[in-house]
Amino acid sequence: MTLISYLRVVYRNLPWIILFPVITAALVILLTRNIKREYATSSTLYTGVASGYNLASPMEARMDYFSVNNAFDNMIAIIKSREAVQEVNLRLMAQHLIMRAPDPSILGKLAFENRKEVFPDSLIKTCQIIGDKEKVYDYLLPMIMKDSNNVVKDIISGDHPYYSVMGFNHQLTVGRKGNSDMIEMIFKSEDPAVSKMALDILTSVFIYQYRNIKGDETSSVAQYFEEQLKEAKSKLDEAENKLKDFMVENRIINYYEQSKYVAETKENIDIEINQENMKLQAAKSALATLEGRMGQKADILKNNKQLLHLRDEISRLRVKLTRTEIYGTEMDVADSLRNQIHRLESEYKDLALKFYNNSYTLESTPQTDLLRSWLDKVLEVSEVEGRLKIYQERKLDFNKQYDQFAPWGSTLARLEREVAVSEEQYLSVLHGLNQAKLQKQNLKYANNLTVVDHAYMPLQPEKSKRMVLVLLAFAGTLFIILGYLAAKEFFDNSIKTPKRAIQQSGMPLLGALPYFPPKPGAVDVQSVLHSMIEQCLSNLILETGSEEGAKLVLISSALEREGKTWFAGKLQERLNSINRKTLILIPETEKEPDKSVVKGDYYRYPVSATFIDTQNLDELGIDPETLKRYDFIFMELPEQASYPNPIKLISSADLCLRVVNSGRVWSASDANQVTIFNKANPQKHFLVLNAVPVDALEELVGTIPRKRSRLRMFVHNYLSQNLSPSKLKSF
Repeated sequence: MTLISYLRVVYRNLPWIILFPVITAALVILLTRNIKREYATSSTLYTGVASGYNLASPMEARMDYFSVNNAFDNMIAIIKSREAVQEVNLRLMAQHLIMRAPDPSILGKLAFENRKEVFPDSLIKTCQIIGDKEKVYDYLLPMIMKDSNNVVKDIISGDHPYYSVMGFNHQLTVGRKGNSDMIEMIFKSEDPAVSKMALDILTSVFIYQYRNIKGDETSSVAQYFEEQLKEAKSKLDEAENKLKDFMVENRIINYYEQSKYVAETKENIDIEINQENMKLQAAKSALATLEGRMGQKADILKNNKQLLHLRDEISRLRVKLTRTEIYGTEMDVADSLRNQIHRLESEYKDLALKFYNNSYTLESTPQTDLLRSWLDKVLEVSEVEGRLKIYQERKLDFNKQYDQFAPWGSTLARLEREVAVSEEQYLSVLHGLNQAKLQKQNLKYANNLTVVDHAYMPLQPEKSKRMVLVLLAFAGTLFIILGYLAAKEFFDNSIKTPKRAIQQSGMPLLGALPYFPPKPGAVDVQSVLHSMIEQCLSNLILETGSEEGAKLVLISSALEREGKTWFAGKLQERLNSINRKTLILIPETEKEPDKSVVKGDYYRYPVSATFIDTQNLDELGIDPETLKRYDFIFMELPEQASYPNPIKLISSADLCLRVVNSGRVWSASDANQVTIFNKANPQKHFLVLNAVPVDALEELVGTIPRKRSRLRMFVHNYLSQNLSPSKLKSF
């Protein structure tokens, strides 16, 4: 389908294309003659969601646009929620039901009169007796909570413009103003006072519900964290008490410092023991040398009971002094011990000198000096042994402490780890609680929704949409009709054009004849017919050759009334005009031809049961001498769908033509019949397309002759990219 063909279809159906949209528009005008005017008012709320300052603002450097959009979506959903709208419906009902006379600031006269059509008189009287709108609201609220149906519940569930949830939401428009922090609400109704009051109530209800929802969110979160904080605090206290009891029980002040001190002290004691052992060995070695030099006198001195007693006492006191110095007792005790030791050492030396009678040794060394040296070493050995004993005792004490501190370390680490885990959990919950309280406080400041523009009383109704509805109805109907014509033309599977006939049948085309409409209009159909007959004549003479003798042309068709006789009559008329005598053979199965169609000679031949075996025209009862007087013999064959084909005649005929009506579909049966016909081996088999729409013949005859205005001529030439001969230029 080309654009020109579609425009031609539109042109042919132009009266209907104009009539139906006009009828639809007139019907819309009729139905909207009593359309009600609406009064619209608006209210604007500042939310501060995107740019408002709050407690969290200093911590949020980047704006989350997704969260902002989500917040606005939540607000719009709350505004249009059933609970919010239902409360507005009930409050409007309560305000209107207590009225005894119309009030332009609450409910106009017309809406007041229509109130009786919505509410029963009994409900109106009951509410008027109550008198207070808040009490009436409390009276109506339980009705919608009941499971059974009642008047109020039915009205709210219905479609009333402002007393029902569905109708209210249909009249309400809510949206964000551009990219601002504003929410704009627009409400329309038949009464200006209702529009204003509905928005005022809706604004109050929304602010109250939004604050409650946000407050409940943060309160529940804070309550959860408070409960978790109590549990975490209890666990932390329990862990700390275990640690405290363990340290008190084992007298631990600072385990790590104490263990460090024990290790360092033990190491120092080991060093001291090593040093004292070295001193002891040196003193014993020196003492042995001195005793060797003294001889038997040393044995006498060592065996003296008084000296032994004094030495043991001195050793005992030195051990006590060493223990006192190591464990850090009072200085007075240490000084007293030192004085006693010094006194006993003097007695010990004096007593030893008394028992020593000889003045000189064998080496002539003074005996007094040797004795004093011996006494010093004896006392030194005693002193070192005393200190070494104390250090050994001290080392044993530290070994016991080591045995205690070793298990204490792992136990203390486990207890401290429990305290650390509990403390971390406590601090985490505490942080969450602080955040929840911060968010709660933040919402307390951030949820202060502010009404920027209060709803106003509209003075003028909205512009009527009646003209828009009329235009939409006209345009919609026009579009539907144009679409229907385009679809009909696109899905039309009929042969229709010579090009499609050749593609679908696969046969060569001899020619095509136009369809004669009852009212041809501006189209010169006769001129088109004359042109096509001339083409058919030229092709006929070319295909049958120039040899002398009668040319037999068989004209067949698949069905009846395809136009075989009409086509043969037109060719006969044209051939007779050029002195080519023509005879038409018509089967008796068809009715007598119209004289206006067949104006020349014709003969009606019988179709017998042996028609399929017919070998020549003599068998049909035609005198051979008569046939010699004609140049062309057009023999119409009965429709192939009902009668057999004369096989011998088909193979001997000079030309075979198949006439097909362009208004039908080329089916599989047509293809099958062509295949059967071709099995008879015709010399030439051509297709003739009959009853073709005149415009479809443009591909054969060029521009269709018709009366055209200059505008139509321009459009035609532009769309077809064709120029008339007068417009062509020679180069």
